[in-house]
Amino acid sequence: MPDTRLIEHYFPQWMALSARLMQLHDLLLSWNSRINLVSRKDTEHLWAHHLLHGLCITHYWQPAPGAQVLDIGCGGGLPGLPLALCYPGVQFTLLDSTRKKIDAVEAIAQEMGLANVRPTWQRAEEHSLRYDYILGRAVTALPGFIRLARPRLRAGQAGNLPSGILYLKGGDFAEELAQITCRHSLHPLKEVLPLPFYDTKFLVYLSDCR
Repeated sequence: MPDTRLIEHYFPQWMALSARLMQLHDLLLSWNSRINLVSRKDTEHLWAHHLLHGLCITHYWQPAPGAQVLDIGCGGGLPGLPLALCYPGVQFTLLDSTRKKIDAVEAIAQEMGLANVRPTWQRAEEHSLRYDYILGRAVTALPGFIRLARPRLRAGQAGNLPSGILYLKGGDFAEELAQITCRHSLHPLKEVLPLPFYDTKFLVYLSDCR
């Protein structure tokens, strides 16, 4: 069962969403029994390692109502779905090239009444719209993700941060950072959620990537 005390302790601003986040957890778990949305070996940690991983972004990023956000390689809808719950006035396009995963994301969004979620079955290279912010979670190495995201970013600022990329990344990626030219900042997620899983997890924010 999801431990809502983690929200109470570390994300008190989202306590009112606890029941909705639990509903999302249960729907993801149900769909994961049919389609591999997250690793079957990690389903017992779906709450702490996956849903709350997305919530960590809200500690640093607050998009303005009307902002347009693209989640590239969303898989089972992470981090886009929990963030769409947090920011109902923001439009989230959840993009993935695997039809079964997008079908599951669409069903979950409909079940939860998330009108601000647009599931899209398409390769990122073929997607031509532009967005204020682009999300990613362990899709590929940073230089490759930037190449995917850069043509889909537009200039400006639609929140507390200038338009840019918010990428969830783990492990040692110093060599990847050395290859990029975007302005960037690293945010250790262990400062947000002090669980062992987050000791090596970061949010990478990249701007001036156009």
